[in-house]
Amino acid sequence: EYNNLYSPDGAAHHERLNNALEGNHVMEGIFIAHGPQVLPAELPAREIIDIAPTVLYLLGLPVPNDMDGRVVTEMIAPDHLQQHPVEYGEAATTTQVNVQDYTEEEAELVREQLRALGYID
Repeated sequence: EYNNLYSPDGAAHHERLNNALEGNHVMEGIFIAHGPQVLPAELPAREIIDIAPTVLYLLGLPVPNDMDGRVVTEMIAPDHLQQHPVEYGEAATTTQVNVQDYTEEEAELVREQLRALGYID
């Protein structure tokens, strides 16, 4: 959702703090799902952390047992849930990106972006 700072055509309505940004985040958003196992219903407010486990489930993959959030079962047809119960699996592992895979120029661009987002000093 645009945060009243940018328009869908990309035109800024104020001076940008970070030229790489084309939008901004707000707490509210939308979640739309479609498919044969998805019920046509409006859901109560959900957390963003519920999206990843729900997508994994809908792709037929196990949900890592250390993943935050939950599968939004209210949106899934009961017969599908009965035939395909939510499965939980091993904790997810992450593959670290080796900074040496980047050129120094690319690594600096990543650091600049992380600084602009406030993740690092």
